[in-house]
Amino acid sequence: MTTADKIRELIEEKGLTQRHFAELVGIHYITLSNNLKNDNFSHKSIEKIADALHLSVYDLLADEAQSKATFSKVEGYIEYNGKIQKIRDFRNLKKLVNEIERQEFYMKERQAKLPRQTAIELEDITLLQWEEYNATQVEVKSFRHNYDIVDESVFNVGNMCAGYPFELNGITFNNSESAYIAGIYSNNTAEHRRLQEALIANNDGYRAKKEYRHKRYDHIKRSDWEEFNVEWMKYVVWQKCKGNKAFADLLKTIPNTAMVVENSTGMTGATAQVWGCFNKELEELRNAKETRFEIEHSNDKEFRNKKSTMLNIERNRWNNYGVWSGKNYMGKIIKMCSICLKNGLELPIDYDLLRSKHIYLLGKELSLEGLM
Repeated sequence: MTTADKIRELIEEKGLTQRHFAELVGIHYITLSNNLKNDNFSHKSIEKIADALHLSVYDLLADEAQSKATFSKVEGYIEYNGKIQKIRDFRNLKKLVNEIERQEFYMKERQAKLPRQTAIELEDITLLQWEEYNATQVEVKSFRHNYDIVDESVFNVGNMCAGYPFELNGITFNNSESAYIAGIYSNNTAEHRRLQEALIANNDGYRAKKEYRHKRYDHIKRSDWEEFNVEWMKYVVWQKCKGNKAFADLLKTIPNTAMVVENSTGMTGATAQVWGCFNKELEELRNAKETRFEIEHSNDKEFRNKKSTMLNIERNRWNNYGVWSGKNYMGKIIKMCSICLKNGLELPIDYDLLRSKHIYLLGKELSLEGLM
């Protein structure tokens, strides 16, 4: 029997339609139908079906594949660091062993002691170029979540973070992500005004991005958006610095010698390594150190009461490891703003470009007169 034959038999045994079976196992109906027709199930699809039906992958392999398989009938449970994981076949077991070996390796690793650093100046930063920051040589201060505690303080400098309202053209935005997205819909049209009103009312940067960067709005966004989006981001963040003292004070705490990086490791968006950087080695190190810390302190009363906070502090204590790769627009803009705030400078922004784009907020063209 082929894999397709065996799955058809399961569908019949359960008295289900193909559509209902697809919903049960978490595979799109059209994908299931095509796979049954052509008998071309991927290993991932077979795993999903086996998992949903509490079967082993081996049970769903074609008879010919079963006869050749060297991982047949390897099943059971393994407990590692207090977590129990089901093993469905030899491949599954091998994958888990590899993961355990990697975690054990990182648990024993140490971070580098940085060499003496020099202050970073504006002219040292080239905004649009690709970067490779070796974290064993360069001081890096990274941010990811709005609750991250770095150097004993919350370092919530990202666009998604709430708590730092500011004004653009006399209009208050609750977060800079909403203000940035408002630039996408900044023509003087009723449809764009409606979207801007929703963004102004929004209190959650994550929700703003998920809702208003959706592809269903692609047909109405400004056709020239990519021509000025980076300068618009600089303008938005700089206005946030000028309009919210708490945010400006936070940026002033960034060490002169530290480069700021938006940690986008593992994110799958097309611009993840444009606005941020990846450092997979550091993330694996942090995961392992966080796990070890939790094991070592699991019986401590203080840890049980403050578990999430203490794990956050431990995770972000590890920095000098791996290489940050990406263009890091957002991290550089934050760093540039920090330098300007500390030195009484204006952030370099191409105001001529922004003026040429005739950016409207709620039907009124953005006033950029006198700015250079």
